Amino acid sequence: MTLFLILALAGTWVSTGGDYMEAPSVELLGSSVDGTVIEVQTKGYMLQDSGPFSRFSIPGGAWDIDTPMGDPEMPLITVPIALPMGTVPVIENLEITWVNAGTGLPYPVQPLEYDGGPGHYSFVELNRDLSGVYPAESAAFGETGTWAGVNTTVLRFY
Repeated sequence: MTLFLILALAGTWVSTGGDYMEAPSVELLGSSVDGTVIEVQTKGYMLQDSGPFSRFSIPGGAWDIDTPMGDPEMPLITVPIALPMGTVPVIENLEITWVNAGTGLPYPVQPLEYDGGPGHYSFVELNRDLSGVYPAESAAFGETGTWAGVNTTVLRFY
């Protein structure tokens, strides 16, 4: 019986061409003075039904802690990238192959629980003001700065 409960809580693996719980691959396809081409392939995702909502996760993925409460909780893949000093990174020419993630509503972002926090909180419903595709962009830059003397940025893929 315990084994059954553990499997039920784990969710269902949905493959998009990879093996069970295979992490996304990030590959540098080319780099020149004109730019850099990076390919990110998501091999699958974990889907967990939680009442009327569906929770998605990606092996090795994370969540954006700056996402407003009630917006869909969507995993992201982060890739740190070194940049030549004085350059400004730009994302362009995204070629995306979409895969249907099933039906249902994505789980809404909830307040973080922490030690010494206010205690129990009320469930935050999914933001009904969202329309169209979420997130609005498939890739974005995160933190930018100098790390160990190297100019860097974090590329986020949603």
